[in-house]
Parts: sequence; structure tokens; C-alpha cells
Amino acid sequence: MRSDFFFLEYEISQIQKYLKFNSSAMENYRGTFEQWLSDKSKDMPKNQKEAFLSYYADELTNMHFTLPTIFYSSFIVTWFSFVESNLLEICKRLDLKVTFNAKEKINIRDGLDRAQVFLKKGADYDFEKSTWDEIDFIRKMRNIIVHNQGWINYLYSEPDKKLKKDFVELKPFGGDDVIYVQIDKKLFNYLKNHNLYDVFEYFEIHPSHEYCQHLVSLAKELFNDLDKKLLRRKRRAKMG
Repeated sequence: MRSDFFFLEYEISQIQKYLKFNSSAMENYRGTFEQWLSDKSKDMPKNQKEAFLSYYADELTNMHFTLPTIFYSSFIVTWFSFVESNLLEICKRLDLKVTFNAKEKINIRDGLDRAQVFLKKGADYDFEKSTWDEIDFIRKMRNIIVHNQGWINYLYSEPDKKLKKDFVELKPFGGDDVIYVQIDKKLFNYLKNHNLYDVFEYFEIHPSHEYCQHLVSLAKELFNDLDKKLLRRKRRAKMG
């Protein structure tokens, strides 16, 4: 079946190749364009050269910043969908069933929560807390990307005291200028630790190639652990 770890491992390797291919393509295209600019402008007088390079400044910004952000953001969305759908497929493969009593509080927001509940109650499998916390941060980041292009508005004026706990205070422009970003503080720390944001007109999520490589490794570790603890047990039970 598709959710067997052998096939999952293959699919993850294909995702890794997809990441490498597109990252290399962007680098090669950027390098070719920069070489063209250099060749074209090398014999120009200083004023003409400055005007020529200024004319292509926006194009260079797109190549160095905008296009990579679009691609790596879409990679996060793809990665999350891959993980969520395959966790649910594993639950289906294991034929997990769950019952609840009337007093239990079950928080199921989406397929990811459903998979966690079924694995916990139906197979006695717990995600490592650090792993689950990170997946939850990725889910929140993915939602910001999908629903708001990865952007969060910020305030220059201090929010009301009752609301201030929901804001992060930053000085991104140097000096004494302060902005206030409404974001979960733990998510902000995650973004900060992985160098995943910049502040321009908005507080903007900007993933990198290195971070996306980290996600590939995380997926490998996640499904390898599930394979060792659950899928192999299922295979041994069938053989026995």
C-alpha cells in the first residue's frame, strides 16, 4: 500500500529531489542573468552603467527574494499536505477505531488533529512533544501563507493593555522605532530561531532552502518512527 514506509521513503526522496532541482534552477537562472548584466555593462561609462543596473534592480530583487519566497512558501504548503494526508492514510491502513465518552474534550481542528487522536487512542502512539510542537508551528505558518500570503499586519502604536499579551514587540528598523505584531509568541520564537521572517511593509514569512531541507529531514524522522513502532508491528502480526 502507498502508506507503507518503503513507498513513503521513496516519495520523500522525490520531494527532496524536487526541492533540489528547483533551488538549483533558480540559482542558475539568477547567475546567468547577473553574468549577462555584468557583460553588458562592463564597458559602459559610469553614469550609463548606473542607469542600466538601476533599470534591472527590480528584476534582481525578484530573483534574489520574491521568487525564492514564493517557491519555498509553496514547498511548506506541499510538505504539510503530504504529512497530513499520509498520517491519515496510516490510520486507515492500521484500521484504527476510536470511541469517546460524553465528558471527553476532544480538539479536532483538521486532519492533523484527527490523525493524532486516532494514533493516540487507537494505537497507543504518542508523538514526541518537540516533534508535535514543531508540526503545529508548521501548520500555523502554513495557514498564514495560504490565507494571507505569509504576511501579518503590524501596528506602530501600542495596543490596548488587555490585548498587548497577544502582540510581539519588535525594533526591526534600528533606532527607537517600535512595531507590534499580533502573533503567537511561541510561533514567533520558532520563526526567529529558524530565521524565517523579515519586516518590510508587513511582517513577512520568508522560508529558505535550508529550512525546507530541514522539513525533509523532519518528515523522514517522523515516518521512520511510525514505521518502527506501528507499521512493522502490523506486518509482524500479519505474518504471525
